[in-house]
Amino acid sequence: MYTLATRKLQSKTILSTLKTQNGTYTSDIVSTMKHTMEYFVPEGNESSDIAHHNFIRQLTGEPLDTLDDEEFTKEEIQAVLEKFDPGKAPGEGGLNWDILLKIFKHFPTFFTQIYITSA
Repeated sequence: MYTLATRKLQSKTILSTLKTQNGTYTSDIVSTMKHTMEYFVPEGNESSDIAHHNFIRQLTGEPLDTLDDEEFTKEEIQAVLEKFDPGKAPGEGGLNWDILLKIFKHFPTFFTQIYITSA
């Protein structure tokens, strides 16, 4: 998948199909991806959750806020960004190290509000 995503393929790649739980096979990339997502990221359903799931759902819905919480300083954020490996592939948002560092240097307050407080 990495070589496909980075377009470093030497020859044309033919994506394989997947065998589903009922014994059939996916027929194309769309059905393969749909099956993959349904298998690895099933939709949450509160009515079928067990007690543990309900507890986790409750915990993730509550903001973490303690008395000793302190805002990150601009220097701390910049130090972390500068430690990123520039050779790493970008994340889901497509933002790589260079872009994040430039955004921070030009708009540190905006960056702090968007990427730190919303995490």
